[in-house]
Amino acid sequence: MKTEFDDALRGMYHEYDEVRPQEEDQYRAIGALSVASFVFGLLSFVALFAGFLLILPVLGLLFGTLSLRKIIAMPTIMGGLRLTVAGMILSFLFGCMGIWWQYYSFYHLTPSGYTELTFYDLAVGASDAIPNEIAALDGQKVFVKGYMLPDKRQDNIEKFGLVEKITSSVYAGPTPHPTDTIIVEIKTGQKIDYRGSKLIRIGGTLRVRRDYDYQEKHPYTIEADTVR
Repeated sequence: MKTEFDDALRGMYHEYDEVRPQEEDQYRAIGALSVASFVFGLLSFVALFAGFLLILPVLGLLFGTLSLRKIIAMPTIMGGLRLTVAGMILSFLFGCMGIWWQYYSFYHLTPSGYTELTFYDLAVGASDAIPNEIAALDGQKVFVKGYMLPDKRQDNIEKFGLVEKITSSVYAGPTPHPTDTIIVEIKTGQKIDYRGSKLIRIGGTLRVRRDYDYQEKHPYTIEADTVR
């Protein structure tokens, strides 16, 4: 014996049978570009170790952008939006960190294989004798920070004096000691412009003259292969 309740229940099942196939049709495929964006985003952390590896976050952002365009164009077919966005965020963050670290290490850290020296290390005592530890570095790779001495030439400079402070110049203040200036000769064929008050970093082979002339000659020369 049928009742109104049976008819209502049968109607509910009938509606469910019609809706279920439609819900199953809502499955959206995750594209290869979404996966690539996420994978390259994860790998982008290695950009902290070498400048050329910055290509990885660039690829992560590129694949992510292409993936987003496909998802927006075909929202009912293409999925993977969260995966794509996550990959792009990782690529962006690691990419920015990689650029910052490469800049910092290039301008602030001593290159591998070089001994960092300061003008205080190079200074001589009352006897005007070159320190033994500095004399032992003759022919070795060193790295020194300082300022270029002003000269008549302002560009295409291959040889110049390096001082600890601009006030160490012969044009500013008392006559400096010969060890207050390092002669820099660029050996790579590179030519640079005068940096003014901008700090310059020099790496190269140190040459030490123990028999320097206090009045005329400078005891230190760096045959530069690195100029930053």
